[in-house]
Amino acid sequence: MNIKKISKKISVVLFIALMPNLFFTACANTNSNPENIENTPDNSTLADNISENSNQPAVAKFIYEGDFSSAFSNPERGYYKRADVTKSSDFSYVSDLNITIVHSYIPIYNYLNLTKENPWNENITEKLPAVLLENLQTGLDAIRNAGLKVILRPAYAWDWTPPIAEHWNIIQNHLAQINNIISKNADIVMGLETGVLGPWGEWHSDGIYTDANSQKGADFRYELFKYILDTTPDNLPVMLRYPYFIKEMRYLGVNPPESQNNMTETQLYRIGYHDDSFMTDENDWGSYNPRQVWWGKLNGLKSNNISNAMFRQWMKDEMYNSNGGMMMGGETEWDDKATLKHENSIPPLRVLQEMSDMQTTYMSTDYNPKHIDLWRETNIPASDKGEPAETVYERIERRLGYRLRLIDAEFTTSQTAGGEFKIDFTIINDGFAGIIKGRPLYVVFDDGANRYDIFLYNTNVYCLTSEENKINAVFELPEEMQKGVYTVALWLPDPAENLHARPEYSVRFANKNVWDNKKGYNKLGEIVVY
Repeated sequence: MNIKKISKKISVVLFIALMPNLFFTACANTNSNPENIENTPDNSTLADNISENSNQPAVAKFIYEGDFSSAFSNPERGYYKRADVTKSSDFSYVSDLNITIVHSYIPIYNYLNLTKENPWNENITEKLPAVLLENLQTGLDAIRNAGLKVILRPAYAWDWTPPIAEHWNIIQNHLAQINNIISKNADIVMGLETGVLGPWGEWHSDGIYTDANSQKGADFRYELFKYILDTTPDNLPVMLRYPYFIKEMRYLGVNPPESQNNMTETQLYRIGYHDDSFMTDENDWGSYNPRQVWWGKLNGLKSNNISNAMFRQWMKDEMYNSNGGMMMGGETEWDDKATLKHENSIPPLRVLQEMSDMQTTYMSTDYNPKHIDLWRETNIPASDKGEPAETVYERIERRLGYRLRLIDAEFTTSQTAGGEFKIDFTIINDGFAGIIKGRPLYVVFDDGANRYDIFLYNTNVYCLTSEENKINAVFELPEEMQKGVYTVALWLPDPAENLHARPEYSVRFANKNVWDNKKGYNKLGEIVVY
């Protein structure tokens, strides 16, 4: 998409209307050699370091202390709590737990009175009960009021198989109603798990419609998945349950069945992965089971037989090639036949490595408690990054999703209004994954009475990797800036206009003494405007 460059004359508090997808140019390198100023808890103000009579541009470099132990909250990443948004109107307890994500089924089966004994009612019409839609909206309003985001999954069944394909015309109308509400609330919907097919909407146990080796079933799966993509916003990740269906949708997206259209490039980019048996056993309890697929040879493979190792490597390659842009999360499962406390549990250190390899953004803190308890009970030594000796659970809590750490920044610290401002800064991402959804980056100037937010249009937040990311910008200060001392800060707010100014939706850096909880930005230092 094209984004207009902001005028260099910035009025107090600038808000940018952002399109659903936010793409920027790559990060730039910089070379400069100005004075160093250490950022410490009792660091004096910049005004104390610059002569009041200097009246000339000056530059300083700041070094920032990393925070390798705090498990603070950040939007759209971390552990999640399970809840039913159609039954709840208060989610403050979730934010009280330092968690920012709620996961919820949309339990259509409850509102249609569907059961294992009665999986479909012939009196069901094309219109969903109004109370379901009303309750869904009430729940989403409560999510927003609590400063949270939600991951949703529409389901027509709990532990039985609903006859989805047989009633597809009705299902389409239902999904159109639900997706209309999701679209209206896209500001707080972090992602959508495809759902609909099979028990729990997990795309299994429904004959050919969930058979990876059935091309006829694939035609229907594609129609369903494409319909969901077409009726939801272009900035919304849509996650599939199994790697072989992800591979299938990628193939059909450019080689669609007759009467179906290709996926757009943006739709292909939106495909994500939810592994609801994450590290339950060696095959993730079916996620990576060896199996036959109809598309193997058509997709350039030697055989239609796919092994566990092939699926795992393909998914890791998929995550790597997405440059941190593919959303991945899930929950663990438990084998009811297991009798020992941690029978068949994957060693927690392997879990930690798998989360890193899979660039995991979110994970359940509720299910399954038998595995999660093992993560809590397993101690690991301090890391070479500076992380303390702790439990696996604690390290996962910090590293899920992104964790941006500021290394240094060098910028103009004395200048006239309308004068040139230069800034170069370095950020490292210590998390498992990148920032999945588009998010703007601003340089903020704030003297307590006046605030100026300068949008860095040439900065791509997707490029913030585990390597040093060097970013620079040059622009003119607003001509109307009053003389005085201004805090200089970096601000990564939510792109949605109604959440833009809410601090709980802004990104906090993993540094000591930089975060302003009330303003929602990360303080770099100060500038004197003379």
